[in-house]
Amino acid sequence: DTAGHHGIRAVGVTDFTYRDASIVGAGDANDEYGIWFNGGHGSNLVDNVLFDDVNETAIQVRAFTTDDAVTDLFTFQNVDVQDHSLAGNGEHGINVTAESTADADVLIDNCTFDINFEGSLGVNARTINTASLVCTIRECTFDAGDAFGSGSIQLIAADTSTATFNVIDNDLNLSPNTAILINNDDNATSFATVAGTDIDFNPAFHNGFGISMRQDEEGPFKAL
Repeated sequence: DTAGHHGIRAVGVTDFTYRDASIVGAGDANDEYGIWFNGGHGSNLVDNVLFDDVNETAIQVRAFTTDDAVTDLFTFQNVDVQDHSLAGNGEHGINVTAESTADADVLIDNCTFDINFEGSLGVNARTINTASLVCTIRECTFDAGDAFGSGSIQLIAADTSTATFNVIDNDLNLSPNTAILINNDDNATSFATVAGTDIDFNPAFHNGFGISMRQDEEGPFKAL
């Protein structure tokens, strides 16, 4: 509803599952999300969920600790992110941050991101501190023609973190800016694969690149 706060606030959950549902109009202020994972361990799943009238970000993930020696899993599949609300807080479809000592594996599979002029990115993922993250974006569709940002994908590793970014078999349509941006900043270590992905631009409204990969400072960055 539009009464404020998050649609679902999942704090320190383990083996969370949410499927076959809709979240519409969640939140009415800054930092209010459709689903907010503040921590999370085990194997977590969001499947076949529609997000519409998104206030800021449909799914916000902050992974910041490990509870054991096993990687924590977050799977988002068959997720449909529709328009952001007109409240002026719009950001992303899915936003992932791995920080501190987190060890996380995020799979974004067969999702649709229809980002309007209140939204910035379909998927944004970053690692900081000493965290470790594998982020795979697979068989997703990004309709970004109306976004105020790229409406598509941004992946960044920073500090001394370690990241593996896989962008596989996606369709990226009408991004007004760089469709896939992957940066290795500071002294991070990154491995990036982009394969089987179609990028379609409208030349009259495009400013940027199809794919941009940047190495900063001294950290190793391997791209395929």
